[in-house]
Amino acid sequence: PYVDAVDLNLGCPQTCAQKGGYGASLMDNLPKVARIVKTAAKKSPVPITAKIRVFRDDEQATVAYARLLEQAGGQILTVHG
Repeated sequence: PYVDAVDLNLGCPQTCAQKGGYGASLMDNLPKVARIVKTAAKKSPVPITAKIRVFRDDEQATVAYARLLEQAGGQILTVHG
């Protein structure tokens, strides 16, 4: 492989990401996020990592999101506050 890992930016809050249905907008569709990470982890010869944002005022939802990514095959998680 030519890379050591693949990082999925699931935390981009910019308007273009919201309009395009990527980045932080995926927080509204966690089953889709799980499918993306699971597929990437299954097909990639290198680790899949992800960057996410916290759910404002909902710590339990953020923890559940992190666990979902781990169960889907994510190996490193970076969390923005």
